[in-house]
Amino acid sequence: MPQQQPPTADEDPQQTPPFYDPNLPHDLTTLRGTSTILDTPPTTSKILAPLTPSSLRKRQLDIIPTRQSTTTNPDPNTVLIVIPTANQGKVTLLQTHLRHTAPAHINLLYPALTISDASSEVGEQPYDGAGPRGAVNRVVNAARRLLFGEYQGELVGVGTVLVASVENFIFRGDSGPVDYGVVVFCRIPLLDQKKGDDDAWEWETGVSRGVTVPVGFWKRGEGFGFEDDTGTTGVGEHGKVSVGEVLADNVAGLDKADWHLELAGRSRYGLLQEAMDKMVVPWPKVSLGD
Repeated sequence: MPQQQPPTADEDPQQTPPFYDPNLPHDLTTLRGTSTILDTPPTTSKILAPLTPSSLRKRQLDIIPTRQSTTTNPDPNTVLIVIPTANQGKVTLLQTHLRHTAPAHINLLYPALTISDASSEVGEQPYDGAGPRGAVNRVVNAARRLLFGEYQGELVGVGTVLVASVENFIFRGDSGPVDYGVVVFCRIPLLDQKKGDDDAWEWETGVSRGVTVPVGFWKRGEGFGFEDDTGTTGVGEHGKVSVGEVLADNVAGLDKADWHLELAGRSRYGLLQEAMDKMVVPWPKVSLGD
């Protein structure tokens, strides 16, 4: 009697991954190397509007003035890193980079504080301007939880908080969908701040090079809908399902968080590291502690 073969996704609906589509390619060998790496979008691009200095100042005004530090006369050079994400790959990337770039005068508290539920508010798959906006949202939401919420106890002995955020998103341009990554660093001093002191925080932002997204998988992801108002077009910016989830459910061997490595030959985290290497982390200056 011939050995029974395991059922395919088509034969056993109960085993079908939620985002599986029989009409999409399923062989990794046919997809490997089909994506292209593109340059970062110009800083004048409208999708990067949430990263302009004026936009960033507006976002922090609902939090300033911050609470006073839990320590009398805190040393500004004692820094707590805060990373708002549940993605361990992002945590490792950001924490390692900041540890390696910290100047000698910085007393860096280790490990970083991870606030996994500081939401981006832009869905599982951000599109266009929602990506940069989501990275900033993570910073602001983490800061609010830290300064006024349940994480206040973490501030004992801390003079400065450095929030580090990453958000990948898809830009739907004329030449097709492209995945970019946004990195945001924000320095928040815990010295007394006055109402309207909107320059107290210091921001640094960067955008990685992009990776083209296979069109069929992108369309499949969009087909699951959006969390935000789609208006008359039916197309929003806060996708319910990420392209990575669609790829992983249809192509064995693909990592939903880093499909870039197989399809473009470059890890998502490598592209983000490349972007961070061009940024200046807003560490407290030596003079602040004098």
